[in-house]
Amino acid sequence: MNFELFYDMTEFLLNNSPEMELYYSEEEEEFYILLDEDVNEIYDPDFAEEIRGNQEKYVRIPNITDDLRYSFMCDFVEKLPSGRAKAMMRDALDDVCAYERFDEYMTGLGLEDSWNTFFTEQSIAYIKEWYENQA
Repeated sequence: MNFELFYDMTEFLLNNSPEMELYYSEEEEEFYILLDEDVNEIYDPDFAEEIRGNQEKYVRIPNITDDLRYSFMCDFVEKLPSGRAKAMMRDALDDVCAYERFDEYMTGLGLEDSWNTFFTEQSIAYIKEWYENQA
């Protein structure tokens, strides 16, 4: 699998949800995103059936779960230098609305680019490990 292609998929990785499925064709070295027909105005059932029904050609990439995303968030915060930003981000993780608070503080502190890079790299490492364990 060409893992360098994942860097072009940053937007997908950051916004993936249960309604989104990512498939990879090793033969074509291409990614295919399928959205649930309830959220996709241009849903093509024939295309979806071809991809979902051909596991030899298309590998289903696992979604980043909420638990895994939270783990990435904790790791990101621990890598921040000591100080106000780290303290605020730790507080965000302890909040009842941790995901929303994390995003709010991250934006307010200007950490979006750092978080997006970190999250993408962690996601790729996770998917790479998953893929290698499939062999």
